[in-house]
Amino acid sequence: MKHAILAVLIIALSGCTSVGYKFAGLCQIQESVETFDDANTVTFTKCFSPTGFTMSDVPIFKYGFIWSSNRPEDIIMTLHFDSSVHSKAYTSFEYVAVNMDGRQYRYPARRFTNLTDSGYNNVSNTIYTSSTSSVTIPFEIFEKMNELEDVRLRISSSDYIDDMFYSYKEYGLTKYTRLYMDDYLAAINKYR
Repeated sequence: MKHAILAVLIIALSGCTSVGYKFAGLCQIQESVETFDDANTVTFTKCFSPTGFTMSDVPIFKYGFIWSSNRPEDIIMTLHFDSSVHSKAYTSFEYVAVNMDGRQYRYPARRFTNLTDSGYNNVSNTIYTSSTSSVTIPFEIFEKMNELEDVRLRISSSDYIDDMFYSYKEYGLTKYTRLYMDDYLAAINKYR
């Protein structure tokens, strides 16, 4: 009986992560057709990778991907920093470095970082802020990132450097970006 209750509890809690991510718009695959030129676009909404494996190892940045049939040889990596005016409100992204089994590649961020805010929130008594930018990565590098066992990311901004273990799929009940990449690549390959 104890084992049955434990099994049900584990299954219920693991579902909470997926539902929570969907509710927050995290780690979702979205397919669309551009109205301007009928290009197929496959988006992976912002998600994250672990920076370590303790409770204090929380990533500063989130990231996502956008692939378009207009530029099938590249993929856009979107960079996100969400904060509030009660802490460091904004940051400017500088670059993303990818370390794949010891080989390193570095990609500069767009020249400008978009800075937005939510306006004043009466419930939390703060203003939520967001800094976003992107880098362009060759699609062949992106494919290798999802094949190799040891892939690490470094996202650098004017205020922070965040080193992440991209190749980890999950830790405990927490799901990371890499867990969803097989499905994301399958969605892209429908249009390649």
